[in-house]
Amino acid sequence: RTGTAVTYVESKDVTLAPSTPRSATPEQKAAAAAAAQSEEMGALVWAAGIGARPLVQKLAKSLGQKDMRGLQVDENLKVKGTEGVYAIGDAALSGYAPTAQVASQQGEFLGKL
Repeated sequence: RTGTAVTYVESKDVTLAPSTPRSATPEQKAAAAAAAQSEEMGALVWAAGIGARPLVQKLAKSLGQKDMRGLQVDENLKVKGTEGVYAIGDAALSGYAPTAQVASQQGEFLGKL
């Protein structure tokens, strides 16, 4: 799903809201937050713009990571310090460039695990 911001993640569901640009007014941000919906997810593939989103930074901090540019992952893209949580693209500190091409390859890799 494009044009969607992930605003909260739990073990089996995720909260999604319409994306807003960084220049959005407080009213636009409030309208997007009001339209947020939680959905159950068996697997979540998150592809976003280049640069760590606030949620990724918050997760990294909560895991005690020092580098807030992304989530530290192992060779299978599993987020270190978690069970069943994976990160790709610019959400992951994988040692590869945080680009769409790499994220696509990482998504294919995860799909085969």
